[in-house]
Amino acid sequence: MRRPAALLTCLVLTAACAACTTVPGSEFYILSCKGGEPAAKPVGASVTVLAFDAAEAYAATPVAYRSNAYRLHYDQYRLWAAPPARLVREQFIACLQKAALFERVATSAVARDTDYMIEGKVVEFCELDEGGDLYASLKLELRLMDRKRAVLAAASPRAKVKAERTGDLSGLAEAMSVAAEKAFAEFFQQVATRK
Repeated sequence: MRRPAALLTCLVLTAACAACTTVPGSEFYILSCKGGEPAAKPVGASVTVLAFDAAEAYAATPVAYRSNAYRLHYDQYRLWAAPPARLVREQFIACLQKAALFERVATSAVARDTDYMIEGKVVEFCELDEGGDLYASLKLELRLMDRKRAVLAAASPRAKVKAERTGDLSGLAEAMSVAAEKAFAEFFQQVATRK
């Protein structure tokens, strides 16, 4: 009879301990790019921004971080509000519209009624810990193409912006937003000055 009583006591203690532990809640982060000044040299045509892709390591919503070049970690409780490719594309479209580089910016996957198409890929999108400082590290691949998909301009802008340390990852989200704006501006400049 002692064995069932001991088992019951063990189960009750396990249940009580499980009830006492706290699981951290999930936190969700977004990008918020302000956009720059209107382009000095508009293209004067219409463009469709196709869906962006992402390297497999950055395809999901957990915040990725690395402390060296050989290991990538994921935070299962701190998440981007959407996959990085979608977040970056949304901000890219907003900045492109604000820059007024093109007369019209379309966002559907069908590009038959526009002069150009832009496709993008998120190659790197992570928190980087270097020497005790935190950085938002972003690398994109962006291409401007004509209707026949001939590449007219291509860029692989990379930006690394120091993130303010906060109690959460708001500083990282802000730094990643600034990094995205810098990367977009580099591509917009290349499009505006293409020959």
